[in-house]
Order: sequence, then structure tokens, then C-alpha cells
Amino acid sequence: MLFALVSVGLLCPSIAAAESVAAESIPPKTVLVLHTYGSQSAFRPVFDRALQQTLNHNGFEDAEVYMETLESNRFPGSKHAALFQYYLGQKYAGLKIDLVITVWNPALSYALEHRQELFPNAPILAVVTRPRTFAADANITQVTAGDHFLDTANLALKLHPGLQRIAVVDGSFQKNDDVHAEVARQLGQLPPQVGVEYWRNLELGNLVERVKALPHNSAILYVRQTAKTGTQPITQTESLERVLEAANVPVYVGAESLVGRGVVGGVVFKNDTMADLAADTAIRMIRGTPASEMPVLTGQASPMFDWRQLRRWNIQLDQLPPNSDVRFREYTFWEQNRRYIAGALAVFLIQSCLIAGLLMQRSRRRRAEGALRANEEALHVSQEDTRQLAGRIIAAQEVERGRIARELHDDISQKVALLAMDIHQIGLSDAPGVRARANVMSERTAEIATDLHNLSHELHPAKLQILGLVQATQYLCRDLAARHQVGIDFAHERMPSTVPPETALCLYRIVQEALQNVVRHSGARSATVRLTGSPESLQLEVSDSGKGFEITKLGDGMGLLSMRERVNFLQGHMTMWSKQGAGTRLAVRVPTALADATVRRATSQIA
Repeated sequence: MLFALVSVGLLCPSIAAAESVAAESIPPKTVLVLHTYGSQSAFRPVFDRALQQTLNHNGFEDAEVYMETLESNRFPGSKHAALFQYYLGQKYAGLKIDLVITVWNPALSYALEHRQELFPNAPILAVVTRPRTFAADANITQVTAGDHFLDTANLALKLHPGLQRIAVVDGSFQKNDDVHAEVARQLGQLPPQVGVEYWRNLELGNLVERVKALPHNSAILYVRQTAKTGTQPITQTESLERVLEAANVPVYVGAESLVGRGVVGGVVFKNDTMADLAADTAIRMIRGTPASEMPVLTGQASPMFDWRQLRRWNIQLDQLPPNSDVRFREYTFWEQNRRYIAGALAVFLIQSCLIAGLLMQRSRRRRAEGALRANEEALHVSQEDTRQLAGRIIAAQEVERGRIARELHDDISQKVALLAMDIHQIGLSDAPGVRARANVMSERTAEIATDLHNLSHELHPAKLQILGLVQATQYLCRDLAARHQVGIDFAHERMPSTVPPETALCLYRIVQEALQNVVRHSGARSATVRLTGSPESLQLEVSDSGKGFEITKLGDGMGLLSMRERVNFLQGHMTMWSKQGAGTRLAVRVPTALADATVRRATSQIA
């Protein structure tokens, strides 16, 4: 076991200035820690580290630590004890020791035996497994780990339903009986149907043979085995390895340091909590609290298991007590990375939802685009049907106009001419008043004949078929200018010598309608008509200097609508510019060959 001397500066429980003065005037105190076992003990490094950290955290950073080891388990006998006493006495001669900390029973017994020679009147803090009784003036306080043999046995019975026998390994090199007494006291409370067998102070070889012979409905409670032979000691870990090699039944222990070496587990005290309790108690005693006023503290115990052995004995985690500490657990890929996997899955699901949403949106967009294309195609078909219908109506109108014109010219005009001749004959009579009346009737009949002639030519311009588009348009401009006293300037440029009759008729009607609008609505005293030809198209422009109009307000009247339908029928383009008080300009462009074919097709359908 290791002795440690710790020099610690005391803090006075007064104001900060007094504390500073006290720290300068009071010399640091010395603490001696005596360990039973050396560095091979799992408890040793945990305790030393916790003690030093607790001192540092409580203002004792300048503490001096001296460590010594008793190791009576490895070097038994009075000779070693005497040599160790001489060594300590020489090493720490003249040094006043203010606190002694002993760890486990052998160290406490050694300290009590040599107290007056090594550290007289020094208080002792004993870290022991189970509490001991001392005189009131012994100046000793205790921190106990506690024994949990019954709790461990009950745990084994719960986890192994068919368990009927418990073998207790309790072999001590020193052959002390205090541990056995406590084990027997606790296990005596087990149900009577559970058989308990105590293997006390056996040599290791004999113990191993007994372990091999255990039936399958048994379990081992490993308390200690420090004797290899009657004269040769062995460490706990070495003897436990031999027991585990031979055992075909589960093995349970009561020390944390033994978990992880092949045992299932047990209800054990935890090294870190024991070390913290001892360190905190040491701080209070260093600060001046008498040992008689210090309560006996017990470290925390909890069920502790080796996950690998749980799997070996087919013990499920949900069978364990709620506060169990499972060590050496091998986590699955999911258990190790579930946060990352869950995050990745969440991102994947979000992305999948977004992708699904985008796909749905694309699908809806495609359906909408398909519906739009279908609507556009239907609209185009409808527009084409409307255009064709308008063309057939226009062609039918021209046919009907031609028929009416022929009726007027060939029938009614002839009848009016005969009527005029009859009236003229009547005018040759000598009857009083008859001649004058006949002359008036003859003049009116002549006017009707002239109007019928003009109406016949407006309905079906024969000059267009005889003279062509340019000459017929020039004659139309001259006739309207003479009849309505409007100056009409007509010009043409690069016009082809022949224009298809149907195209010429449509353009002629547009000029005719446009000039009628000039005469009737614009109030203009002058107008201009321009015809321009090219290999691909014919361009028509009609403009006037009249009062104009707001196109957006006026909209399309029947005349404008008729002109627009004619242009659309020819698959041409018509544009009109007008502004209040600034006149009007109409521009038409017609693709010659396409227009000619379109008119012919419409005319043939009418025929």
C-alpha cells in the first residue's frame, strides 16, 4: 500500500484579508495516505487522481503528495512489516503528519499498530469495506464501500431463472474470517431452496477442480482468492482468470475493478464515488473538523455488467435493473450513428419531398402546357375556321354582289331603259301638259338608270376585270373625287402587269371601303392612295388629312371590320394609325401567291 504526504495550506473561515494573513502565518499541514495495494489495483489510480483534483479545486494547489505502498498481500509476514516500519520512520523522521488516510483494512490495521511510532496523535481517515468500531477518543473517521453480497446473489437468481446453487469463492492468504462472516450473514437470507456452498481458503488448484465440476444450474459468487498455495499468494485478477477459464457457469463479483475480465457483473461500489467521498472528507478534516464530528459515509453501489457476458448468457438489457451500468457495450452501426443517420434520413426525406413536389409541379406544368397547347391548337383551328368562314362569307358576298349587279344591269336596267323610251314616246304627244310631265318623268327615269348603273358597278366593278387593279383603282379615285369634291391623289410603283383577279378584287374593295370612310367620316378635303408591288407581296396605303379619331375609343366599325376580315382572309397584315385632329393612315400588306390560293379555295367552296 502507498503512503502519500500532502502539504496543504489552510484557509481561515473569516474575511478575505484574514484568510491571506492566516495563509502566510500558518504552515501547511501534512497528509499521509497509506494504500494496501499497488498500482496494479484498479482502485489505486482512480483514488489518487480524485484526491489530487479535489485538493486543487478547493484551493490546495500547492499540496505536496508522498506515496508509499504496503503490499502485505505480496510480502506477508512480520519481517516485511518491521522493515517497512523502519523505512517509513527514517524517511519521515521529524515531519509532523496532520492527517493519515488508510485505504482498505490491511493498511488501517498497520496504521493502528504503528501509530505512535510513525504519526502520533494524527487523525485517521479510514477507507474500508465495512465499518469498524473504535473508541470515542480514537480520533478516527471512516468512509465505507459496503458489501452487497445478498444483492448480487438476488441479481443472479433473477437473471438466471433455473439457478439452484451458488458457490462462494472466499480464499484468503491471511485466512481472516471477517469477510466470511459478513458473506454468511447476508446469504443466510436467501430462499431455502437455493443451495449455498462456501469454498473457503482453498488452494487455487483445488478451487479450479471444483469450479469445473459445477452443474449448469449453478453460479459463482467470487469474493476473493488471494492464496495460490498455502505459502504462495496470488493477486485477485490472476486467480479470477484461472476460475473463469475453468467455469462453465456465470460468475458474479462485488468489485468494480473485476468487471470486464470475464464476469457477468454484480452490485458493486463505484471507485470514483468512493474516491470522491474520501477526498471530500479529507478536505474537511484538513480544514479543522474533528474526526469525532465526521459522519460515517458509504459509497454509492449500483448493478454493473459486462455487455459481452450478457450476450454470452443470453441476458437481455430489458431484464436488468433500471439503474444498471452496462460496460464494454459494442454498439451497432445504427446505435453509434443514429443521430447522423436520423439527420441524413431527415435530409433525405426532405429532399425526397422536395423532389416529389418538383416532380408533381413538373407534371402539373406539363399537363398545363399540354392543355395550353391543346387550347392554342383549338384556338388556332377556331381562328382558321373563323378566317375560312369569313373568307367564304366574303366570297359569297362577292358572288351575290355579282349576281345582283348582273340583275341590275341585265334586267332592271333594261326595263328602266324601255320605260324611258315609252315615256319619251309619250312626250311626243300634243296633248296639253302631257309633254312637260313626260319630260320630268324622263329625267327622273334617266337619273334612276344612272344610279342603277353606278350601283351595278359598285357591286361588281366590271372595270376591274377589264382594266386591271391599277387602272380600276385610278378610275375609282377619280370618280369618287368628282362626285364628292375631294382631292384624291393616286400613285403606284412597281406593280405587276397582272394581278390575280381574286387578290385584285379584295384590294379594290379595301380601297373602296377606305375612301368611303374618308368621304363620309373624316371631313378631309384630300386623300392619298398608294399601290406598291414586289415579287412577294402587294402593299396598299390610304391616308387622309381629316379630323382623325381615337382608335381605342372608337373600336372597329363595320367598315373597318370588313377591311380587317379581308386582310386576315388573305393572310396579310393591316395597320391603322389615327389621332384626333391628325388624320388617318391605313397600311395593308398582302402576300400575293398565298392570298391568291386562299381566295381561289374559298371561291371554289362557295361555287
